[in-house]
Amino acid sequence: MRPARDIIATVAEQAQRVVIITGMSGAGKSTALRCFEDMGYLCVDNIPPQIIEAFLKLLGQSKTSPPGVAFVCDIRSGALFDDFHRVWDELAAMGVSPRLIFLDSDNATLVRRYKELRRQHPLTQGGISNEAAIASERERLEPLKALAAEVIDTTNLTSKQLTGALRELFVAGDRLSYVSLTLLSFGYKYGVPMDADFIFDLRFLPNPFYVEELKNLSGRDKAVYDFVMKDERALWAGERILEFIEGTLPGFEAVQKFNLLVALGCTGGKHRSVAVVNWLKERFEERDRRVLVIHRDVEKL
Repeated sequence: MRPARDIIATVAEQAQRVVIITGMSGAGKSTALRCFEDMGYLCVDNIPPQIIEAFLKLLGQSKTSPPGVAFVCDIRSGALFDDFHRVWDELAAMGVSPRLIFLDSDNATLVRRYKELRRQHPLTQGGISNEAAIASERERLEPLKALAAEVIDTTNLTSKQLTGALRELFVAGDRLSYVSLTLLSFGYKYGVPMDADFIFDLRFLPNPFYVEELKNLSGRDKAVYDFVMKDERALWAGERILEFIEGTLPGFEAVQKFNLLVALGCTGGKHRSVAVVNWLKERFEERDRRVLVIHRDVEKL
């Protein structure tokens, strides 16, 4: 059995990033975590620091790894949170260097946010006011600021601006686009996907279903793929879909829509749409786009 130290170090290499989000309650930690979730990170909220090591070990035993792991760790853990420094040092000794993000805001803004949301600060369970709870939390968290790679003051930031700032920090240096594309092939006979952002109809292309040696194959098979994509109309359609989607991405990024579902349909969802989706996947990846492919109906009769 591999030592825990080696397993956790492997996670740090495979996952690219381990991020810990902490800071003042009401400063935007939930917004930050949703941002990382949209970027494909595996996210865990309100995790006691002592569990982070075990979680990374468990992840290291998985066959697949996410692009990153993000934890929110804060005073909601109660007395367990006081062990943060020890856990931080142990992770460093194991070769893991989490990037700590500390979210802050001035006291008046935090009080106003709690009033607007009609919520109580987590520390008010001790019978103190929101103002006193915020002051107590700030004193307790102050030593963590020295560990933080980024301290973000959200006093004058909207949720959109905070999300944009985090994406600049964690995506701007990557080659991959902000937006994650899902390319879905489907058969019209089984229904149109209701959650698609764009739908393209490929039923104008020659149908391999009527070619005896191709009928029982799918667009994932080379023979069918070649049959579909050698047709000039298939390449014409693929290139125009590619350019159309590329043209929309800056606008979607600007309005912070980071997941786009593009559906391509043919009669049964087995031949033409599958082949063109696979062709598009290669083209988008050549342009450094994040792409997920789903062939919804390829296994149906």
